[in-house]
Amino acid sequence: MIGKKIFVFWGAYICAALLGVALSAAYINLEESVYYWDFAAYFNMFNRQGALLAVSPFEWLSQLGTSIATEDYGVAILVPLMPFHLVFGGSRLSFIAGIVAVYLVPTVLLMGRISYQQAVSATPSRSWIALWIAAFLYTPFWAPTLRGMPDVAGCLALT
Repeated sequence: MIGKKIFVFWGAYICAALLGVALSAAYINLEESVYYWDFAAYFNMFNRQGALLAVSPFEWLSQLGTSIATEDYGVAILVPLMPFHLVFGGSRLSFIAGIVAVYLVPTVLLMGRISYQQAVSATPSRSWIALWIAAFLYTPFWAPTLRGMPDVAGCLALT
């Protein structure tokens, strides 16, 4: 029974992540390629941190500690995205796909689960799919994500 639940969770995660990355790719292909201020800040930091990590992991760790202590923007929030830079490079799609896969999809799955737990009666139903779809399509999760701001990570932390 537990194995089936784990399989369902990972299946839902993979499907949602693939769909999220596909939607992100479509959006990125349609948007302007000039980014300014906040729309570029995390992306530029992602590229700087990823390039440093590829060249010198120990220097990256040292600079990471200094950056966390001194910078306004949260460098620590980009640490889980570094494998995307190492594997897929420093493209905008790699950055947004990392935010979608690491922060948005888990937030959606957890919010859908919490909503289902609150809404369901004593008898189980298939309404969890509708709740996950509603959470997946929730615009306040997507708007900052597609603009390059990992704000949805705060929602993940709260869930």
